[in-house]
Amino acid sequence: SKPRYYAVVILADGRDLGEVLLEQGWARAKGRLFIRPDGTKTVPYSERLKKLEATARRTRQGLWNDDWFKQPPATQAAQE
Repeated sequence: SKPRYYAVVILADGRDLGEVLLEQGWARAKGRLFIRPDGTKTVPYSERLKKLEATARRTRQGLWNDDWFKQPPATQAAQE
């Protein structure tokens, strides 16, 4: 099998892009455990990501919002 490569993207305001996407419901918490560039242990980080996804699901953010599937955002914006 081919190796996977992971990256951590930090936004200009210091936020982690992966966390932002999870909070907004546009990503899923998946992947392997790895050592982060800042030395953060991956188990607590992985648990944090899973909690962010769970919150997004519970509050029906992004892809977890059933209405999003019924009518894509571009169509919704055009109708407003």
